[in-house]
Amino acid sequence: MTNDSATMAATWYATGVRFQKMTAIYHLLINENMIAEHVSEFLGVHKGTISRWIKEMTREQYIEPARNFLEHQKELESVRTGSKTGRFKPYKAGVRAGVIRQNITKLQDNVGVHGSIALHTPLPGGVTPHIDIHRLDWNIAADSKAPRRGHPHSRSLAAWARMGVKPHKGVVRGWQFFSAPDIESSIGPWKVYFRRKVSTDDDGNLDYGDWCDGNVIRLTLPGRMIVTPEEALDESGINQRVANALFHAHQELMRVYGWTLTLPRQKNAQQYEAGTLRYDPLLADWVMKQGKGIIELPDAPGITVDGSHKLLKEGIVHLDCEKPQQAAFQATPVVTLEAMRRSIETQTEAFADVVNQSIETIEERAVNATSNITDGFRTELGTLMVQMNNSYEELLAREEERRIAEEGRRNEQWDEAFEADRAAFRDRMNRIADRFQNALRQRAIDPEEGQTMLTDFF
Repeated sequence: MTNDSATMAATWYATGVRFQKMTAIYHLLINENMIAEHVSEFLGVHKGTISRWIKEMTREQYIEPARNFLEHQKELESVRTGSKTGRFKPYKAGVRAGVIRQNITKLQDNVGVHGSIALHTPLPGGVTPHIDIHRLDWNIAADSKAPRRGHPHSRSLAAWARMGVKPHKGVVRGWQFFSAPDIESSIGPWKVYFRRKVSTDDDGNLDYGDWCDGNVIRLTLPGRMIVTPEEALDESGINQRVANALFHAHQELMRVYGWTLTLPRQKNAQQYEAGTLRYDPLLADWVMKQGKGIIELPDAPGITVDGSHKLLKEGIVHLDCEKPQQAAFQATPVVTLEAMRRSIETQTEAFADVVNQSIETIEERAVNATSNITDGFRTELGTLMVQMNNSYEELLAREEERRIAEEGRRNEQWDEAFEADRAAFRDRMNRIADRFQNALRQRAIDPEEGQTMLTDFF
């Protein structure tokens, strides 16, 4: 680890006297989460020199070893990478650590970088906290619609025993569990129990009946599924890992023992919890004063605190959370926020890419749509013009036909009227001539010699 604060601590060690050297080593051990070997390598001094300084600081109660926490870490086989011996001693702030903290603040003020170093460390010794997923407990029912109601073929107790299936504990309300060999999975071994009906005869001997028709199988994961804070942020990924391991055990039960089982259901299972350790001396002291087993944290719904792992005296509390994300925030808030920032940044970049691609697609479609609309409008307009021209020509033709027909009809009317007038005139004239002739005849005029009568011409 090389950063401004660690480099500053190296400067304190190189230029300071006894107490300032202690301050530098304290800062690297507690605030920078280094182990003694890393401090030795970083400062360029012999490891024995650092060990002597640590012993003196321990004697003067500036620091103290977190022994119970070291035992807990050994059980989890989580020894910090970088220790050449495979072992390391985590340290925590001692009773007189406040004196050194004041000196750190004073030294920081002198160089104008006060507040640039986080004085809170997640766990002593620079151990990276992990999240443990526990309380994985599932009940699986036999398929009642399958042959034999989903039960395996009938076997004797001896046959079951040869397969490793033996009665487990005593009889409870007429039922007894049979334990089967563990089923290995990607998240750890599942413990397997079969539920069977039991009764007693007159002599008090156990009489084993049929297997349970309901939730006949119980699967529990006694160990803890360890995940990193970054993995804990992805709850769906954790659920997928649990589901894969559970499905593997489900298939093994049907393959090895002959069960026909329904698919596991969440309502028949216990909701798992996520646990983690947090170095918080004030909270640990408060839990010890409460004197209770499990305490719900005030103003933190879904999070409980307890003194399991016997680490309260080391200032370390154990937290159980309903959601893995809560455990990640409690274990390493800075790392969790950074992981969330990277995730949000990645999602933002992906969203920006999608938006840019969508904008390009929209623009292309808009251009294509505009071109299609223009072409369609041009085609429609051309068609409309042709139809208008055709309609106008048809209108002119019809108008011409109507005009010709009307003119012919008018001429016929005029001819008929003229003929009728001429016939009427001719009749009238004939009648006048007849009356005139009759009048002349009635006068009996004798013409003289050489005189011609008007009627002689008709």
